Amino acid sequence: LDPRYAAAHVGLANATFWQYEMSRARNQPDGGLLARAVDHVRRAIELERDLADAYATLSFLLMSAGRAAEALPAARRAVALEPRYWGNQFRLAHAAWGEERLQALGRARDLYQDFPFVHFEMAMVHIARGHLERAEPVLREGTVVQDRQADRKQRYPAKGLHWLLGLVRLACGDSTEALREFERELASGTWQLYGREFAMNAHDGAGFAHLDASAPGPAIEQFTKALELFPEHARSLAGLGAARIAAGDTAGAEDAF
Repeated sequence: LDPRYAAAHVGLANATFWQYEMSRARNQPDGGLLARAVDHVRRAIELERDLADAYATLSFLLMSAGRAAEALPAARRAVALEPRYWGNQFRLAHAAWGEERLQALGRARDLYQDFPFVHFEMAMVHIARGHLERAEPVLREGTVVQDRQADRKQRYPAKGLHWLLGLVRLACGDSTEALREFERELASGTWQLYGREFAMNAHDGAGFAHLDASAPGPAIEQFTKALELFPEHARSLAGLGAARIAAGDTAGAEDAF
């Protein structure tokens, strides 16, 4: 009805992007969908130069395309235009790193306290710095939000916080607690956005936790379940190969590798 309506192009960009996100955990994500989404949002910016949502969306899409150097200025532009919207602050955090990310996440949390991925992305910075003792309490706060939202229809449903907490516990040498967190991630189901992806991640995490505990049989079972969700996923196959080596199955390991 109105090809020059910029907000409609932003909406199409977001809708196409979420279709892409459903494929992102595959060995070969559907890059055509992501390119189409970028085209839509660039058209929106051509039509309306001061539309904050367009710049925030562009930033998010460019980060998914691995183009962080282009994403960060777009996110900063969105915040400059509309600083009081939590989504703009979060997308700035997603494009930024280090202190800039933590500060933007703090502002996003002040504006919208029930958004669990704030905790996820804060923890990423602490983990990258090797500060696992700082990442763990942040993730534990986030898992409370994830559990509270488990049965709700959320626009951005909480997923992955138990998985990441499990990895932190595994890195600290606590495979028992890590396994409990991976089980909690799996218990949250696969029906929401990112559900299948983080279920696969949790099965992989559990597989590596079992390997750490010298239990190759359960590890093989977990990696096999991960592959049922995403066939031929590289990390799951590598884990399966390592588990089969630990179990003495050299031929099976070579097949997995």
